[in-house]
Amino acid sequence: MKTRTIGAAAAATALPGLLAGAAVLCACGQKTGESQAQEVVDAGGTGPADASAGPIDAAVDASFGIDTNPTQAPDASDAGSTPLDAAVEAETSASEPDAASTGPQSCGFMACAPGEPCPDLTVDQSDLLASVLIDTRTFAATDCAIAEGCITQTGTRRLLHFDTATQNVGNADLVVGDPTENACFQWSACHQHYHFKGVGRYTLYQSDGTTVAAVGHKQGFCLEDVEPIPSLVPPPATPSTTFMCTSQGLHVGWEDVYPNNIDCQWIDITGLPAGQYVLSVLVNGEHFLPESNYANNEARVPVTIPAQ
Repeated sequence: MKTRTIGAAAAATALPGLLAGAAVLCACGQKTGESQAQEVVDAGGTGPADASAGPIDAAVDASFGIDTNPTQAPDASDAGSTPLDAAVEAETSASEPDAASTGPQSCGFMACAPGEPCPDLTVDQSDLLASVLIDTRTFAATDCAIAEGCITQTGTRRLLHFDTATQNVGNADLVVGDPTENACFQWSACHQHYHFKGVGRYTLYQSDGTTVAAVGHKQGFCLEDVEPIPSLVPPPATPSTTFMCTSQGLHVGWEDVYPNNIDCQWIDITGLPAGQYVLSVLVNGEHFLPESNYANNEARVPVTIPAQ
C-alpha cells in the first residue's frame, strides 16, 4: 500500500507564502548514478489552501488570474525544454476523450444510470498546492523512469514534483476489481504491480492557463484506499476490506494518494524560464471509470518557478 511521506501534512511555511518540502527520494529501487538537489518553491504566494476547498478553488484561481474553463486550444511552447516539443504535441493532440475508444464500456464497466448511486472522482486541490516542490535529479538509461517513459532523456533534469490524491466524493464505491481480468490494466515491471491505464494527466500551463509550457507522462495508477479524505468531519469509517493493488477500487470518502516522492509524480521543467505557471492535474480524463460527474476531475494550482 502507498503511504504519504511528503504532502500537505508535512509541508511547512518557512516564510509567508513559501512552501518547504522534505527531501525527494526515488521509489524505483534503482538509484545508481542518481543525485538530487532540492529547491524551495513558492506555490503562487498563497500558502496551503484550506482543506475544505473544492476541486477548483475559486479564490486561488481568481487571485492568480486562472481561467478554469479555457476555451482556447492549448498551444505548444518550446520554452527551451529539450523534450517538450514531441511530448506536448502527443499529449495535447488527445486532450479530449474520443467516445469510440473511451468510456466505462471500453474497459468492461457499466456507465452510471441517471439517479442511481455512483462514484465521483475528484482531485484534492489543497494537497496538490501544499505538495509542490522542485529538485534536480540525474537519470541513467537503466532507471525505471526512463523505462516507463516518465523521463525522455538521460542526464540531469529539473523536475516539478507534486502529490496526486484522487478522492471518491460520490455516493457509491468505485469497484475496479482484479487487474489480471481487465485489459485496461498495464503491468509495471519496475513497480511490480498493475496500473489502470491513463488515470492521471499532468500539464503545466503558462500563467494564462491555456498555453502549454510542459507536460508530464500520462500516468497509470494502482487505485486503492490510502487514507480518508482529510476534509471530511467526521471521517468515514474504515472499510472491513480495503481496496489494494491486487483488488483495486476506492471507497466513498477515501482517497488514493500518489505522493511526490515516487517516480513519475513530476513534470520535467528543464529549460523553462523562471516565472508564474499553472499546474493542472486531471484524473480519469478519458472516462474509463464510471462516474456521476466528469466535470470536477481537474485541480489547478498556481506555481512560481524560481531561477536556477
